[in-house]
Amino acid sequence: MKKAIIIGSLFSINILLKLWFSLYFELNNDELFSLYHAQMSVKNIFLQLSSGNNPPLFELFLHFWIKFSGINNPWLIRIPSVLFSSFTALIIFQIGNIIKGFKVGLAAAILFTLSQFANETSVLLRAYPLLVFLLTANFLAFIHLFTLNKKKSLFWMFVWIITQTLAWYTHYFSIWIIISQGLFSLTNKKQFLAFLKMSFFPILFFSPFIPILYNRFLNSSSGTWVQTAPYDAIYLILWKYGNKPYMAVLFIIAIVYTIRLFIAQKSVNGMAIIYWYFVPTFLMFILSIPSRFAIPMFTDLYLYFTSPALFLLVSFGIVHFVESINQKNRIYIYLASLSISILSFFPVKSNNKLTDINPIAFNNLTIAVYPASNCFSYMYYFDKSKFKQVQQENIYLNISKLLQKSNVFIIDSNVFYYDTIQSNTQCKLLNFEVNRTLDTQLLNRWIVKNKFLTIKSSEKNQNFQIVDFIN
Repeated sequence: MKKAIIIGSLFSINILLKLWFSLYFELNNDELFSLYHAQMSVKNIFLQLSSGNNPPLFELFLHFWIKFSGINNPWLIRIPSVLFSSFTALIIFQIGNIIKGFKVGLAAAILFTLSQFANETSVLLRAYPLLVFLLTANFLAFIHLFTLNKKKSLFWMFVWIITQTLAWYTHYFSIWIIISQGLFSLTNKKQFLAFLKMSFFPILFFSPFIPILYNRFLNSSSGTWVQTAPYDAIYLILWKYGNKPYMAVLFIIAIVYTIRLFIAQKSVNGMAIIYWYFVPTFLMFILSIPSRFAIPMFTDLYLYFTSPALFLLVSFGIVHFVESINQKNRIYIYLASLSISILSFFPVKSNNKLTDINPIAFNNLTIAVYPASNCFSYMYYFDKSKFKQVQQENIYLNISKLLQKSNVFIIDSNVFYYDTIQSNTQCKLLNFEVNRTLDTQLLNRWIVKNKFLTIKSSEKNQNFQIVDFIN
């Protein structure tokens, strides 16, 4: 009964914390990209997103959810992400509980619950909360099948195949999990053959997207928007997920302690967790360090799917260390550990900028939106009727034509304007011709000259920001 109350409280706290975060953060431009496309027909969601950075399963799910929630209330739209992440906390608890006991499971779930960045990411209207939920459930099925020395269960086999398949259709990064599980299975020939047979099914179900995945790999090999990783990137990631620098240090100490412990105990379950965290993390890091063959992908957001394994490794070390201490002092150490975690969790800071601006202030101004992808944010916050007028094909070109009717111009190296526009004086937008990168200095000089309100990307935030009214 006591355990049931603790688990129920854990789930409730996750729901409340994540709803709090969802209320404090505006929908950013990436989220609005997903929301815009989710308004399309099912057929066009496939056509428009199948060749993108990730498959369209999340947008297809969102397509049906917004028929109930509408698109006007961000907190209501984000409820599925909140639920996916809250259930992820329970699965993390269950994995820790099965492998090393109740205290380990609870500690790992608490670390996940109190991670500032995990909370911010867990409410995103993007594929990541769904992906982490699916991959964590997939690992739970994996340990039931391959590490608990139990008879293979058709139920857990079904769960593994379904979650693995859905994860692949959610994001291409799920391939790292099947690689890590495959490498772990290599330690036992019979186990590896069983894993190969089971892997046939998700690969078969995903086969229509394999050519697209291959093309995405080729395109990424020539460079992505992600910067190459500095050599201290792993430490910085631990800092991000632990909230504070001292937590990153504690994480490193706990992980080293855990690895030594698992090796000494020859813990099969523990080694499975190690593979789950270190194989994707190190391979993505190696691919991202500066080199001739770099394919940068090492970011805190992209590594979110490894965070459950990280928190499990840390919790194993903390709990084992505390349990080795005199019983009279254990409660004080646990309370100190919990206090450190809580103190590292600082209140969220609202990024609400756009909702505080009255669109009436834009009257009689020509508006330049740069880059073109920020058109989704502009339409959602300042001209929602146009956001709802979904273009089913040639999206940016048709949005550009639609916005020009309101004297709003999206600027991109692939969108050329020769139109005469109204400002204080007659002028023409510059023709950027075939430049792959815009001459931003030239753009800014032109904006200053012609009294524009500019809306452009912020380096500190994925969202866009109002820069200024040019006088």
